[in-house]
Amino acid sequence: MQLKMFGWITILTVALPVYAAPVNDNLDGALDISKLPYTNTQDTSDSTTETSEDSPTCSFSEASVWYQYSPTIDEKIVFDTYGSDYDTVLGIWTGEQHPLTEVICNDNGTESTNQSQLSAELDDGVKYFIGINGFNNETGKLTFNAESLGVSDLNNDDLTNAIKIENIPYTNIQETDIAAIDTNEVLSTCATSSYNSVWYQYKSNTTQSLVLDTLNSDYNTILSLWSGSEHPLKELACNDNIDDQHNYSQIKVTLDANKTYYINVASRNELETTNILVFNINSKEDFNKGSMGMAVDRTGIEAETESYFLNQIITEKYGLVDNQAQIDSTDMLTVSATITVEDSDIGKTADILILALLYLEKPVFFMRGNDYLTWELWNGDIPSIITAEENVELSSKLQKTIYEGSLAGLPLIPYTVYIGYSLEEGKIVFNGNEPISFEIK
Repeated sequence: MQLKMFGWITILTVALPVYAAPVNDNLDGALDISKLPYTNTQDTSDSTTETSEDSPTCSFSEASVWYQYSPTIDEKIVFDTYGSDYDTVLGIWTGEQHPLTEVICNDNGTESTNQSQLSAELDDGVKYFIGINGFNNETGKLTFNAESLGVSDLNNDDLTNAIKIENIPYTNIQETDIAAIDTNEVLSTCATSSYNSVWYQYKSNTTQSLVLDTLNSDYNTILSLWSGSEHPLKELACNDNIDDQHNYSQIKVTLDANKTYYINVASRNELETTNILVFNINSKEDFNKGSMGMAVDRTGIEAETESYFLNQIITEKYGLVDNQAQIDSTDMLTVSATITVEDSDIGKTADILILALLYLEKPVFFMRGNDYLTWELWNGDIPSIITAEENVELSSKLQKTIYEGSLAGLPLIPYTVYIGYSLEEGKIVFNGNEPISFEIK
């Protein structure tokens, strides 16, 4: 099968980085945040630092991009860069031109991440600039998020005021620094002590397998599931830290139909300055599928797809690790992807396509050779792209190993990998929404 030029042009313009200075590289091009919640994803390669632009006080950093927000009421906002694939520094500023006045800044949102998170009380009618820099001049794929915490009331620290969860998936962000412990509240078996307890409740019409977690919270959480109607409740499951490297919590449970469950999130330690809880519930089925793929047709127009891509990064030392993990150069690594193929594509013949982006002095693309043993430099010429595997009959699930072996001698840099399949009619489906990302240290 021949590669479809239109499809690959679209991939390169939609999913893979394009190396030109971002439109919001300078302060006068700051992107306006008109409505919350807000999320924007962009490539920050070739971003610069303006003359007279100050570096955030929390960490020396350069290669900035800018956003602006003017609240219409006094409100508290949470800003973060979770989902980015490089080390960010986040700052809030006031003023009209450089040098601005810094309000607050953050380098790493938690001890186990290189992404940033902060909350700030913003005043009605004041224009704020939000600058996102790269630590040590790093650049990459930036995901910037902003969400209002609204009025800083907290009611769900009492079981009777537990927040009712109506739909899955579910995410709630709140500050918990003023939360207390209920009278007769039972200590979770995963904890020797707990503080700042908040409650949620959920009742499903069907039996459901769910994943509950506190990923992206900025403090050490304890997550637990309970049954009953009043204190003391009966604990069904709990988790303190998901692993030795991360202090967020996760439990995977199957819940019965038509039964009310209570979910508690508490702090392992007394909170001081950190207090942002991010509580998430997802379907276990969707969790295991991975993220929805992207697709384009032969004309370069975005197409529909229901295929999922599940990234799998496995090290000899730690086993399965998260996407965007930092991996020791002495470790052994296996990188693969499992594709859950949409029903309409099953049985069709396709080519497997793999591109890897290496962040050297300048970003460089490599393509996977069709013997699955070599990587070849790609010069940007569309017809020269090699298929990693030709004429594959698509089954309901495809598991493809992209790399397996030692990291010795490989550059100590970030890597981003795109994998997909190209159909004879010109449709290309690939992991553009969540490419495989990791960094060798």
